[in-house]
Amino acid sequence: MKKLSIYLACILIICTHSLGAQEVYAKIVISLENEKTLHFLLENGFDTDHTHVENQKITLYVTHDELDILEANGIFYDVLISNFAKHYKEQIWEPNPITRSSTDPNLSCHFSYGSMGGFYTLTEIEDKLDSMNILYPNIASPKYSIGQSIDGRNIYAVLISDNYGEDEEEPVAYFDALHHAREPLAMATTINYMFWLLENYGVDPLVTNLIDNRELYFVPVVNPDGYEYNRQTNPNGGGLWRKNRRNIVNSSCFGVDLNRNYSFGYAANGSCSSTNPCSNTYRGSNFFSEPETVAVRDFMNDIEPSTAFSIHSTAGKYLMPYGYNTSPPAFEIYSEWASDFLDENDYPYGVTYQMLGYTSCGTTRDYMHSEGIYGWTPEIDGSGFWPAPSEIFDLVAENVGPLFYQSWIAGGYANFQSHKQLGDALLGGSFQMEVAIKNKGVGTSAPNVTVELETSNPHITVSGPVSFGNIPVQSKVNNTTDLFNIHVGTYISSDNFDLDIVVYQDGVEIDREPLNIMLGNTVILFSDDGESGSANWTASGNNIDWGQMADDSYSGDFCFGDSDGANSENNSLNYFTMKNNVDLSNVSDPSLEFFAKYSIEEGDFVRLQISTNGGNSWSTLQTFNLNESWKQFKYDLSAYTFSSSVRFRFYMDTDGDTPSDGFYFDDFEIKSFTEQDCVFDLSENGQPIDAGLYNAINSINSNGLINPGDQVTFEAGNFIELLPNFEVSLGANFHAAIKVCN
Repeated sequence: MKKLSIYLACILIICTHSLGAQEVYAKIVISLENEKTLHFLLENGFDTDHTHVENQKITLYVTHDELDILEANGIFYDVLISNFAKHYKEQIWEPNPITRSSTDPNLSCHFSYGSMGGFYTLTEIEDKLDSMNILYPNIASPKYSIGQSIDGRNIYAVLISDNYGEDEEEPVAYFDALHHAREPLAMATTINYMFWLLENYGVDPLVTNLIDNRELYFVPVVNPDGYEYNRQTNPNGGGLWRKNRRNIVNSSCFGVDLNRNYSFGYAANGSCSSTNPCSNTYRGSNFFSEPETVAVRDFMNDIEPSTAFSIHSTAGKYLMPYGYNTSPPAFEIYSEWASDFLDENDYPYGVTYQMLGYTSCGTTRDYMHSEGIYGWTPEIDGSGFWPAPSEIFDLVAENVGPLFYQSWIAGGYANFQSHKQLGDALLGGSFQMEVAIKNKGVGTSAPNVTVELETSNPHITVSGPVSFGNIPVQSKVNNTTDLFNIHVGTYISSDNFDLDIVVYQDGVEIDREPLNIMLGNTVILFSDDGESGSANWTASGNNIDWGQMADDSYSGDFCFGDSDGANSENNSLNYFTMKNNVDLSNVSDPSLEFFAKYSIEEGDFVRLQISTNGGNSWSTLQTFNLNESWKQFKYDLSAYTFSSSVRFRFYMDTDGDTPSDGFYFDDFEIKSFTEQDCVFDLSENGQPIDAGLYNAINSINSNGLINPGDQVTFEAGNFIELLPNFEVSLGANFHAAIKVCN
C-alpha cells in the first residue's frame, strides 16, 4: 500500500536445500464448458478449493484413485504432471543458492527461507515464534498454546501489542493460517507480516501507533498434524496432504477438512462439502468435531476480535463471506475495504461462488461473520501449493498491505472520503474547500482526527489544520462549519496546481490524497453525481447492471456502476451512455473530470469512450483494468471543440472467468475554463519598467513607470504579440508568469 509502506535495509541469510517428495498426486486440467462437470466434481468430493480457473478450465491436484473416478464417469482431463511428487523432486530451483534483494519495503529482515522447499518446518516455525519474543520482548508475547491437535500437538498463538500482559481493552484483530496443511504460503505470509510489524515498531509512526492501540493475535499453524505429516512424507517440500490426521472409524481414510468443520452453514447442501471420509473436503461427523476447530472457536470467543483473516493459498483472490451460498452479507463494507487494500497487488475479490465458481460450507470466514467478526479468506497467489523458492518473497511481500489495513480497521481508521470545491480558483483570489473524512474501522471511533492541506506551489497559500474530533464507527464527517481557505497568488506558472489532503489520527499521518485544481472561471456544461438516479444515462447490451449504486460513493450517498450489491457478470458486453449531447464548439478549454474506483479481473476491461457525432461512432480515451481505489481522472477535451454533438459512454467487456467487483464512478463533470485578466506582482523583477512601451498594460503609474511591488493587469489575449519583448525586458520569471494567460 502506497500510504502504509516504509523502507527498511536488511540482510537476508539464504539457505540452500535439497528437494524430495513421496506423495502420489497428479496435476490435471479439466474443461468446465459443460456446467455439469463442475457439479460432478463438487458432488463427488473433489477438492476444487484454491484452484486456478482460466479460460473455463480448472487445474486440480488429484490422487490416482480420483483419476479412476473421472475416467469411469466419462470426465475428460489433460494430465499436466502425472506424479507431482516426482516432478517436484526433479526441479532445479533457480537461483541456487537462492539470493534475493532485501530492498522491498514489505519484506521483513528476519524472514528467510526454511528447509522444506524454501518454507519453514513446524519446528522452524516454533523457533521463529520464540525468536520474536527474544528479539522484541516488549511487544511480542511468548508463544502459548490455545489447544491441541488430534495427535496432541500444541496449536500456538502469539500476541503483538504494547503491554501485552495487561488487559487494555484495545480493538482486536485475528490472523490464522494452515487450516489446510499443503498451503505453506499462508503461513509464510503470516510470519513475514509478524516480523515486519515488530521490526518497524519505534521506526515508523504508523506501525508504532497501531501496535500501541491494537491487540493483534496470530495463529500461524491451525493444522500442525497435517503439516508435520507433509514433512514426514516429503521432507524437502511438495507434500499435498490437506486435512488434519483424524483416523476415521470404519474407514481406511484419514482426515477432516478443517475449513468445512465450522458450525455456520455446515452441510448447507450436498456439494459444498463431502460426507466421504476419503474426500479432501470431508466435513467430519459433525460441526466442531475436530479439536483444531474447537481451539480456534474458543480462542476467538475469548479474544473477541472485530476483524479476522484466515489465510489460505493459492488462488490469488480474496474471499468474503458467504462461502455456502451466493449472497454476500454487508457487501458494501467488504467491497469498500477490498477496493482500498487490494489496489496494489491487484487480487480480485468477492464471495466464493463469484471467485471460484462453487460454494463451500462450514468455513472459518462464514463462522466469523455469523459471530459478528468481519472475516476474510485471503488466497495468496502463486504457481501452486509449493511454488519455487524464488517466488516466496514477492508473494508474502505483496500481501503486507492488506494485512496491515485489516489490522487498522479492527479499531478506528480515519480516511479521506471526498472533497467539494466552493468557488473558482482565480489568480489573486481565494476559494474554499469542504472535505469529508470517514472512519472505515468497525471496532472504535477514530480518535483525534485532524486534516491539513499541503501544496508545494509557492504561490498557493492554504489555511491551517481543521479538527474533525472523534469520528464514530463507519461514519462520515464534513467540515461544513470550518472550511479550508485557499488563496491563489497573482501569478502562477501553469493553468493548474496540486493539493494534498492529509489526514492525521492521534497526530500520526494515516492517509494522503492528491488533488489537481484548475485555474479559471468555470462553466459547467454537464454534471451528474448519481444522487438523483440514472435518468441522464442509457444502459444497453447484455447482462446489464449499470445504474445508480448504493454500495459505495465518492461523495454523497450514491454513485454509478455496473453491479450494485455484488460483482460484475461474466460474458458481458454492455454500455452506459449519456443520453444527450454536449456542445463543445466555441468552448474555451473544455475538460472531463470524474472520480472512479474499480476492480476488474485481468482479461476483462472497462473503456471510457467519446463520440463527436451524437453516438454514431466512438473512440477510446482510456481502458481500465485491475484494481484502483477512488481516484481523480481528468481529460483535456480541447481537441474536440469542433463538435456540437459530444457524448461519453462506459463500455464493459468481461470473459467467462472470474468476475470481480466492477467499475464505479461519481461526480461526472464536463466543464470549461474561460480566460481571466491576468494580475501579476512585479516585485521580483527588481527594476522600474517603462510602461509606455507596452500598450497591453492598462495599469500605469502617473510617472509612466511600473515600480517593483506594483500590481499590473494584462487583459487576456492582448499581450500575446508582445510576449517576445516581455521576455527580453522582464526576464524568465515574468515570462513564466505570462504563459498562464497565453
